[in-house]
Amino acid sequence: MQLSFSFTNQNQEKFTEKNFILTPENSSAYKFLEKFFNQDDFGSTQFPIMILKGEQNCGKTHLLNIFAKKYHAEFIDKQILNDSNPLNIFTNNKFFIVDDYSQITEEERILSLINSASEARVFLLLADDNQRKFSLKDLNSRLKNIFATEIKNPSVETMKILISNQLSQQQIKLSGDLIDDIIANSTRSYLAIESIIKKINFFYIENGEKISKNNIAKIFNNND
Repeated sequence: MQLSFSFTNQNQEKFTEKNFILTPENSSAYKFLEKFFNQDDFGSTQFPIMILKGEQNCGKTHLLNIFAKKYHAEFIDKQILNDSNPLNIFTNNKFFIVDDYSQITEEERILSLINSASEARVFLLLADDNQRKFSLKDLNSRLKNIFATEIKNPSVETMKILISNQLSQQQIKLSGDLIDDIIANSTRSYLAIESIIKKINFFYIENGEKISKNNIAKIFNNND
């Protein structure tokens, strides 16, 4: 499978299976999403509701779009959930997705969303960066009983692959040694990858120079 990585700020036309890189960090989540969307009988299902976790820019939205297109799942707008009865939304489809569900302002709405999906006997996939702490006891209890799969933080090798891929898409070539030097001074996170790409791309556009060890030092010694 030839897949490639995507940041969340790319438009949805690039959220395709062709443009997604399967890595050790996301392969388990990918497999569980396949199982989730291949369910048919709600009465005997293992995962009526699933949560996809992972830090910002890890590729959650990309994965959601891949599976939404493949299985004709429906994205639910969070603003609608803030203003509507969720039970009225769960019609004319079997699979529903809420990206960044914790951005729903009222915790009672999130609990109602989960309970309404079960009442309507539909499959619900929730995605989030797992940063928000909920105070509503019933919601916390419900969430603890929902199966969750996670996209892990990237290894050094995965960071190297993703950085190389993004730079090559922008016709910027860096040697493996240079990328190793950059990663050595970075945190292992998808946000760090995005920051690295932005800095290199900005320098390349502004200066038009071939990137070397000397200007790499300049790029990453500067403040954001």
